[in-house]
Parts: sequence; structure tokens; C-alpha cells
Amino acid sequence: ATFSPAAVAHGKLRYVQGYTPAMIVHESRILQVTIFETLQSNLNHLDFSLLLPDVMTIADEVDAQLTQSMDSYMKLLRKSMAA
Repeated sequence: ATFSPAAVAHGKLRYVQGYTPAMIVHESRILQVTIFETLQSNLNHLDFSLLLPDVMTIADEVDAQLTQSMDSYMKLLRKSMAA
């Protein structure tokens, strides 16, 4: 996955806001469910020959963004614990 400054900033923001790691993961899951519900609601407008590869791409990207967010969150957490 490509480096995402937005994902890194998101992890830092969630740390400052007092989120727990579980809350960040839950937030990511909400995003995925919302995306899939939107796809479900618009099935009549989708090209089914592209649907599965596109869903896989979406899932991979959401996971990659979550990983980068969690990495930046954990760096701040470790830094605060070392201080």
C-alpha cells in the first residue's frame, strides 16, 4: 500500500482524542460496513464483472489505512509510556 499521510494523521488525532486501539478498529469496521451497505443499495448500478475485484481492493485499502493509523497511534502511545 502507498504511504498515506492522512492515515498517519488520523492515528495521531485518535490518540490525542483518547481513543483506544479497539475504538479505532471499530471505526474502521463501521467504514467498511457503510461502504458495503452503499454497494448493496446500488446493486442495479454496478458492473458485476468488476464488483468482486473492486470490493477486494476496497477491503485491502481500508486495512492498509488502518495499519498506518494504528502504527502512528502506537508510536505516540509508546512515546508517552517511555516519558
